[in-house]
Amino acid sequence: MQAQPTISETGITHTAEKTASSAMSPLAVPGHGCSLRQNDANEALSRSDLVAAVSQALQQKLSDAPSVVDFDTPSHAVAKGMNRHLIVPAGMSLTVNIPSDVPTIPDALSAIASWEIYGSVIIQVADGNYTLPASIILNHPYGDHISLVGNTIYPSKCRLRFSGTNGIEVSMGSHWNSVNGFELINMGKKANLGIFTYGGQINAVGPNVIVDNFYYGIAALNGGRLSANGTSEMNRVEVRNAGDVGIWAISHSFVSANYAYVHDSVDAPHMLGGGLVAEFASTIVANNAISAHNYIANIISQSGSAIRAWNGVYDSAGILTNQVRNPNPRAVANVITNSMGMIEIFGSTLTHSLGFGDMSDGTSYIFGGAGSSKYYNNILGNTNIPVNIGNDGSMHVNSGSLSIDATKVNGTQGSTYFDQNIPKGKSAITRYLTVGTEIWRQQWNEADRTMTWSMGKGGNGLIYDARSGQVMLNSLKTQTDIRAPALPSTNPGGIKLRLYQ
Repeated sequence: MQAQPTISETGITHTAEKTASSAMSPLAVPGHGCSLRQNDANEALSRSDLVAAVSQALQQKLSDAPSVVDFDTPSHAVAKGMNRHLIVPAGMSLTVNIPSDVPTIPDALSAIASWEIYGSVIIQVADGNYTLPASIILNHPYGDHISLVGNTIYPSKCRLRFSGTNGIEVSMGSHWNSVNGFELINMGKKANLGIFTYGGQINAVGPNVIVDNFYYGIAALNGGRLSANGTSEMNRVEVRNAGDVGIWAISHSFVSANYAYVHDSVDAPHMLGGGLVAEFASTIVANNAISAHNYIANIISQSGSAIRAWNGVYDSAGILTNQVRNPNPRAVANVITNSMGMIEIFGSTLTHSLGFGDMSDGTSYIFGGAGSSKYYNNILGNTNIPVNIGNDGSMHVNSGSLSIDATKVNGTQGSTYFDQNIPKGKSAITRYLTVGTEIWRQQWNEADRTMTWSMGKGGNGLIYDARSGQVMLNSLKTQTDIRAPALPSTNPGGIKLRLYQ
């Protein structure tokens, strides 16, 4: 019988056994005319040995990585899996408790760094005050399946205190499932970022999170994505006492912050302080949000960015909760757009601004403002928008004059026109309004070729008939031509006419 190959501890067939096997086989005898068959058999045998070796090595490697199912309880799996290669299968969940399993959040992140997580892992932090010497960096390769959780009912009972560092960061290219149930506090001078990502993604911040006294509260930067949504005024993210911005999206980033509450952002020496701010081609969705008492504005969209913030409350821009006021009210508004920014605020209220209700530089757009939202008690007025397009598609010039300047075309002075294109048989109207009510109009009627100047909506007035050249007073019971009185044949009163050269 031909000897069978065996696998050593190193997974390689013993040379002596392979030689003996070859010697016993008649295929190996020279002169039998079967050398080709002998070579094929040896090659097949070698391939079989290699497959067997790889299989055994893989099984041994997997045996070094225990799975949660290898333990009688999840708590034993956590205890034995710390700082090892542990597999958490799909459908399984483990909880790492702080401080009972490990003393700190950084210790927990280090302990699970080698885990393969196909199910879920919760890092559960008990109530208390935790002082962090450095920022918490969330960059686990299975971060989409990991949640960092404190007290989701009373987040102020689980405080993370930072001094001179950022708060919680999701690294470039990393994903993290959720951060919830904490009050993050920057101790001392206002600085750094609270919860943020540079080019990563946080699936959920909150809804029970408070961020206090960071220069930027919650932020997505450089293509980052972040959701910080709530469900009601009782279940929402709160950002307070920021510096430049409370909730921020910048540089092609996206933030969703429905029901968020942002207030008291201020950097008075630099004239900064915005509630919700999107800039450099970024987007924020913040429906049902409350943004109030921020130093410059409660919402700002600029540099090609967009914000959708329907049914919001935007109150007391320029007036902090402690009644400190911005010394430059003309720079203040509840809602500001500039540099091709866009904001939708349908169904919102804009009230008690130290400056304006809304303000734009004329290159940007506010949709759902006056006429769709409620404005009152804004000290300098409801709007300060040089030019805007209304909800009905009409263009409005709200400040200054509209100028159409002629330019030279082909070396000659160009002509300028103000065109009103009207359908045949219709009217072209220029109206004068006071507080939205028409008091005077000029109307051209294409059907009967008349121009009318009148008070009220095109009723009685002065009429010019372009076909006959007659001017009529429509207020008279009988239309009568207006004629110049006849002059007497002699000069009354001795009036003399002199010509001067």
